Amino acid sequence: MLSAGGFPRVSGGPRARSLRSWVGRGRCGVPKNPVLVLGVQRPESKHLVFSFCSTTPNPRNAHPERSRRTLLSSLLLAKKLRSLAAKSGQQHRIFASNVQLVESKIPERHMTSPFDPYQLGPITLKNRIVMAPLTRSRSGKGEAPRELNAEYYRQRASAGLIVSEATQVSQQGQGYLWTPGIYTPLQTAGWKRVVAAVHEANGRIFLQMWHVGRISHTTLQPDGQAPVSSTEKAAEGSLSFALDQQGKPANVPVSKPRIATKAELRQIIDDFERAAHNLKAAGFDGAEIHGANGYIFDQFLNSVVNQRNDEYGNQSKESRTRLTLEAFDVVAGVLGANRVGVRVAPYGQFNDMKPDPKVEETFIYLAQELKKRGCVYIHIVRGSQLDPAPVVPVGFLANLRKTFGETIILTGGLNKTIAEQLLEGDVADLFGFGTLFIANPDLPERLKNNWPLATPDKRTFYGGDAQGYTDYPAYQEEFATR
Repeated sequence: MLSAGGFPRVSGGPRARSLRSWVGRGRCGVPKNPVLVLGVQRPESKHLVFSFCSTTPNPRNAHPERSRRTLLSSLLLAKKLRSLAAKSGQQHRIFASNVQLVESKIPERHMTSPFDPYQLGPITLKNRIVMAPLTRSRSGKGEAPRELNAEYYRQRASAGLIVSEATQVSQQGQGYLWTPGIYTPLQTAGWKRVVAAVHEANGRIFLQMWHVGRISHTTLQPDGQAPVSSTEKAAEGSLSFALDQQGKPANVPVSKPRIATKAELRQIIDDFERAAHNLKAAGFDGAEIHGANGYIFDQFLNSVVNQRNDEYGNQSKESRTRLTLEAFDVVAGVLGANRVGVRVAPYGQFNDMKPDPKVEETFIYLAQELKKRGCVYIHIVRGSQLDPAPVVPVGFLANLRKTFGETIILTGGLNKTIAEQLLEGDVADLFGFGTLFIANPDLPERLKNNWPLATPDKRTFYGGDAQGYTDYPAYQEEFATR
């Protein structure tokens, strides 16, 4: 049986020392934390034949979910040791410190899975599956959401969290035709219908706040002006869905940008604050600031793309992150920091983002500052479906997770198996799926039950009507009609 008591010695040559000494020297983690020590000892020996140690949570600084998983894993290992000892036919003694604490804190249950509930700030999510932002270019008159959009999001409300399609905070922030905004009363009313539909289906939804920066075209900008950015260089190979020379909708090369004045940057921050008030009025559960994929904040974060030399310039981590943090501060001031997340794409090269030698310095500092401010999550673009492998190094992910210490969402090239592995490895807490949600509105159920996945029609990804948007059936509905 499990018992607490004095610690025997650990066999193993120069490593042999008492477990008490081993723990005392901090070999099992943070010395100030209580330590769980498990071991198997033969009755005729003073040495352990197997040992394991793990820190238990310090309530002042522990992440509740990760602490729970650590303790649960330790308890399961203790039971395995007991089973092994019983099978050996010998009366092996199982040593454990703090076992009573473990058993009193942790209910016996299955290991955490992507389909378990999760506490995100003040919001309880029914599972860890996130519907990642998907631009579908189907807004109605005045770039306002319509009933078609409400139905689309309602169908996908089985996700633990929906993050809406990228939504511009101003006309200047728009880079593509028919994408929705959140800066007029008409748009706010349209989003209110969407949020109501999601909430009626017991879903949770954040709005992704967007300013494209240089990824735009003069035909979309106020008074036909050049887009604003941290640079005067156009994004090579990048397209905007705008109006061609004949005034017809088309994919056209993005326009040459201009470096934004300080007054224009202050206006952008004001636009984010106004948008935060609007999305709060629409009833959203929170907001995600889009700092990824080569849009405005990414253009400032990247030390190669950013050509400024002022307090928003490329010369320091503080100056590169300033605009992003200013936007976070005003949005958090309206919604509360525990309802605001930030999406980032370290190492991403979409929209002509250049390889950045200062990428780790920048994003680790950003994570430190977001933690100080109480940011509810960081959403990391791990890589897209088009990438043959994740572009974000594992070591960087581990460093950022340790620095931030709060919820991490990971998106890009995921499937059920990868999500389970990343959760088991404590790499992330929530897992974003984008393209798979298009043809599989009931994706969490399909993944959980290993049901087949439908293939989306790429021709209907952008623009159009219900075809390829709300006409994909749930699996059970589809099965019932066969």
